[in-house]
Amino acid sequence: MLQLLRSKFGPDLPAGARQDTVKDPASLEGIQLFEALVSETHAAVLRTAAVASCVNALASGRQFRALQIVKGMLPQQPSLLEALPRCQKELGLQINTPPVLMKYFVSLGYAQAGIATFCDDAEQWGAEQAVFLHLKNLSLVWRRVSHLALNAVATLDPEVERCLPSRYGQNTAVLKKLLAEVLRGGQPCLDANGLPFLPELPQRRPAARREANTPCIVEHLGKTARAVVKDISSSGLGLERAPPMTPQKVALVEFEDGRCFAGVVVWAKGANAGIKFDTPLRPDDPILLR
Repeated sequence: MLQLLRSKFGPDLPAGARQDTVKDPASLEGIQLFEALVSETHAAVLRTAAVASCVNALASGRQFRALQIVKGMLPQQPSLLEALPRCQKELGLQINTPPVLMKYFVSLGYAQAGIATFCDDAEQWGAEQAVFLHLKNLSLVWRRVSHLALNAVATLDPEVERCLPSRYGQNTAVLKKLLAEVLRGGQPCLDANGLPFLPELPQRRPAARREANTPCIVEHLGKTARAVVKDISSSGLGLERAPPMTPQKVALVEFEDGRCFAGVVVWAKGANAGIKFDTPLRPDDPILLR
C-alpha cells in the first residue's frame, strides 16, 4: 500500500495532480490519515445503504424479522474525523469537503436514535405497531441521510481520485449505485430472504473491531493455555497474555461460554497475537453484538 501511495506522488505524477498537494511526501502521514478516513466513510455509507434498504422494505410492506441485524449494522462516525482539518491542510482538499462530511455524520445521530426506538418498540409491542408509529418518520430521515451520504461520496470522489489508489474510486461507483437505488425506494442490500447484508466493496479495510477483554483458552501446536481476547471482529480476534504462537499455524480459541473459534495465527509478538477466522462471522453473531 505504501508503495502504491508513494507512486502517486513520486516523479511520475498522475495527469492533473498538483506538485504542491502534499507538504511532505516522504512521510505520507497526511495521505495515510486520509486513506483511513475515506475507508471509514465508505464503510459508514455502505451501512447507510443497508439500513435504508431495510426501511424501504418496511415501507413496501415486506415482512422483516431481522431487527438485531439492523441494530448491528448502524453506521458509526469515523474515529479519525478529527483528522479532517489536517488532511485538508496537508492535501489541499476542497474547502467544502469538511462541512459536507460533517453534515452527513451529524445526521446519523438522529437517524440511529430513530432506528433504536423503532427496534425497541417492535420488540415490546410487535413490528406492526412499531411500523404504524415510526415508519413515516423513519422513511423521511433515512431518505435524507441517504441523500447526504451520496453528497459526501460525490464530494470526496475527486480527492480520492487524486490522492488514493484507483480501487477507492471504484468504491465510489459501487456506493453511488447502491444509494441511487435506495433513493428510488429499492432494497439493494436485502437478500432473497429479506435479510440485510453488506455488499463487498473493491477496496475494504479490515472489519471494525469490538473491545472484548474476555478470558479464553487457546489450543496451539498441541498445547493448551489461558489467554485474554482483547478485541474481536467478524474476520478475527486479537489476543493478549497469550502463550508463544507461530504465525501461519492453526489455533483454537474457546470462550468461557463454550464457543470455539478456529483460525490461523497471522501475527505474533511477545504475549500478543492476531488470529484470522477460517470462516468470517455473520454481522448478527451474538458475540459481535454484546
